[in-house]
Amino acid sequence: MQGFKEKHQELKKALCQIGLMRSISEVKQLNIA
Repeated sequence: MQGFKEKHQELKKALCQIGLMRSISEVKQLNIA
């Protein structure tokens, strides 16, 4: 169970980073437009 919890946290971190990258690129596109 402990390993699963750690994996879940890593997954959440990765998803947060992906979300951040996506929102940053969207903001950049808005700035360019």
